[in-house]
Amino acid sequence: MKQIMVRMLSTIYNNLAIPCERRALETIMPGTVVCRGCGRPQQVGVHLCPACRARKPERVYSLDDEPPVRASTEPPPTWLVVVAGLFALALWAGPIAVSRAAGVNLGWGILIGGLLAGVVLGVNSLIAFLLRAADVLKVGLMAGVAFVAMTGYFLGAHFLTPTDAVQAESPSPPESPPESPPEREKPLRRTGPIPPVVLPSRQPPSHIDFAYRDGLTRLEEGPALVSALAVSPADGAAVVGYADGTTQIWSLDAPAFESPRLGPRGAGAIRRIQFNETGQFVYLTCDEGLIAADLYSPSLAPLKISGDPVVIYTDWNKDRYAAVRNKKLTIRYVPMDLVRSPSPVKPPTMFSLCPPNAGVRPIGINAEYTTVNASPTFVAWHPKKKLLWGSADGSISAYPGVQSNRAELLSKDHTAAVRTWAVSGWEFATGDDKGRVGAWMNKSLKPVMFANDDAAITHLAFANWGTELLATDARGGLFAWNLHSGERVFEAARPKPVTTVCYGPADDLLLLADGKGVQLWWIPELVKISPKPRV
Repeated sequence: MKQIMVRMLSTIYNNLAIPCERRALETIMPGTVVCRGCGRPQQVGVHLCPACRARKPERVYSLDDEPPVRASTEPPPTWLVVVAGLFALALWAGPIAVSRAAGVNLGWGILIGGLLAGVVLGVNSLIAFLLRAADVLKVGLMAGVAFVAMTGYFLGAHFLTPTDAVQAESPSPPESPPESPPEREKPLRRTGPIPPVVLPSRQPPSHIDFAYRDGLTRLEEGPALVSALAVSPADGAAVVGYADGTTQIWSLDAPAFESPRLGPRGAGAIRRIQFNETGQFVYLTCDEGLIAADLYSPSLAPLKISGDPVVIYTDWNKDRYAAVRNKKLTIRYVPMDLVRSPSPVKPPTMFSLCPPNAGVRPIGINAEYTTVNASPTFVAWHPKKKLLWGSADGSISAYPGVQSNRAELLSKDHTAAVRTWAVSGWEFATGDDKGRVGAWMNKSLKPVMFANDDAAITHLAFANWGTELLATDARGGLFAWNLHSGERVFEAARPKPVTTVCYGPADDLLLLADGKGVQLWWIPELVKISPKPRV
């Protein structure tokens, strides 16, 4: 009890007596103030004496027993920032790999991957710099963000891509008496995307509309025999090359009565038509060299790369070519500045010649190579950037080989001369004079062989998504295989051998050369009316 009374008196004294003494001092000693810490007299303008200022604690406003922990301003460790960047790069590589494997335009994969990487990098930066947590927890959160972003990408691709259920509802020609609309044949087992249903429109019908309605439509005849066909990856237009070197561009989804546009001119008969990754530039393989030009704004004198033969390899980074000149093989990048703006020439010269040393030589490539033989049966670029060289006995060699100045023997799977080939993304195919087809799948350097007939293979073509391969033979037969399952998808026959063929904008449409004209077939109708090929 005594201690309680002492504490109460002490509290009353501190609350009442000391303030009174301070006011008394201020009254008695004008010009002075009382120290707010200890009550000693101080000069006017000074609130605390030197002793109180030295021992005054920092004001911390907190209801906790312990003072709050101050936020650290130190940057995160370097390894944590590196981990955030690696997660973003991994997300960028995912869509690019998927687009290459699916045969989709690589530009879309780079764009989508870049957007995903940018979003994830921003979120990971917020986690690394602003979140106050253990580093291990930050890494876990970054991995979770990457997982959610990649899952969202795959779910979006799944829902935006037509499924098998939608594919089963393939557009069929409307009823036209007295015949019923053609039905999908039993041997036709398609696995890739199909075009959307063609809805009625007030616009005049296009060639594609006629193909789905009637099963067949025909493009008007050109100035010479059709020698090459291709479909532009930019807009799905059909590019037709003729034996006199001219080209025409047909918009298959435009009204059928519209005339074609003139494309770049080739140097002699056009044998093959290829495009760069964006579809803006076209490469015409001709009897007198390779023509490189803008497809839709061709120059009056496009660039000509001389050689016999000359082959092109298109890549999203840089296109390269290989040319044989004076029995020497030269490999260089295509000089795109000369393709966009060729050097002016004087009539009657029709082409701007590419200087022999124009273009940068790729790293690891010699200035020249000695050719295996002077008369190869074919020369083509493999998706692994190896130049394949065919011999009359069916053997295939490759440049560059293990020894830098010589070729290496790559394959003896073909037992006859290989004269035709096709490439699509990571897929490559070869056909020989004994009816055998080699599929070099997924950049493989070893072909998987398909036996067809003893008739020579005359042409090969990949479907747009790259999993279906079409072959034509010297007897007029057409055969298509699914490269993943090895099963034959369909077969058909024509009255005479097909000189050139390619898939249309949709992979149930087929473009066939027909003299000076081109036939556009709906594949189920072609299979229905064709007699069974002789096998």
